[in-house]
Amino acid sequence: MKRLVFLWNVIFGMIVVYQLYDSIMKYSSRNEIQKNIAAANKDIKEYTEKKNKIIQNTNDLTDENKFERYVRDNLNFKKKGEITYKY
Repeated sequence: MKRLVFLWNVIFGMIVVYQLYDSIMKYSSRNEIQKNIAAANKDIKEYTEKKNKIIQNTNDLTDENKFERYVRDNLNFKKKGEITYKY
């Protein structure tokens, strides 16, 4: 009878230890997954901002007046007979 109780206690103890180990592993993997999700959300936000900036730049260059201003300021274009000054 004592052996049976001892065996039962050992088996029960092993089950408890396994459950604790399993819980710790799940908790650590969940934290890792949450960190990955946070990093992915940060990347999504960064790339969304870059995309919006590119769209804004594209829209600026499709507007005739803004395009002309960009070309004059950055590429030193001028109209025929026009005198430009750089400062």
